[in-house]
Amino acid sequence: MSTLDSHGRPNADYLKAPIEERIGVGLHQLSRAVLLQSERAAYRHRLSGLQSQLVLSLLKQHHAKSIGGIADELDLSAPTLSDAARVLLKKGLIRKARDDRDGRIVKLSLTRRGRTLAHTLQEAQAEIQRIVSSLSNEEKEHLLSLLVTLTKGFLNRGLISISRICQGCQFFGQDRYPGSDKPHYCGFAGMPIGESKLQTDCPEHVPLNLPATDR
Repeated sequence: MSTLDSHGRPNADYLKAPIEERIGVGLHQLSRAVLLQSERAAYRHRLSGLQSQLVLSLLKQHHAKSIGGIADELDLSAPTLSDAARVLLKKGLIRKARDDRDGRIVKLSLTRRGRTLAHTLQEAQAEIQRIVSSLSNEEKEHLLSLLVTLTKGFLNRGLISISRICQGCQFFGQDRYPGSDKPHYCGFAGMPIGESKLQTDCPEHVPLNLPATDR
């Protein structure tokens, strides 16, 4: 409901809010909506939001499989993630085994039931993709570019610890071909790429601070 100023006119001070503040509020609202969508899907299968995240992470072959590695990727403590894994083990959704090369490391994997559930949880996220599909190709490319830029900013400020975006990868050459419709270069693919090919979770990502031979 609007308020009135000292002259009895509608108070339009809200229009003076900095654009950064309004973008921040909008991003927060979107993140809440995405989180709520994921949690609703998890609850339907009697899982917590964290347990659902763990199941979905294990579905992706290029994601970490050890407790410590997964905890780093999800920005959680290892004990917190261990508690979630313990519940999933009891439910028969995941299994654990010692690493072949280092017996001190325990790795997790999905059982057949867990994999089926993971695909079901993935389908529940399709609503987000349906909303994005209503955008024009130009709007999608612009949105993707902004998301990658924002993610890099979050990484630089230490707000997230791990992300597989192009800008954080040693294979990526940004704006190597200015003025082209494919201004960037992917060293792994060995070819120029456009904005529409920017990655947010690249399976071939090598962090800038990690030697390529250590992949």
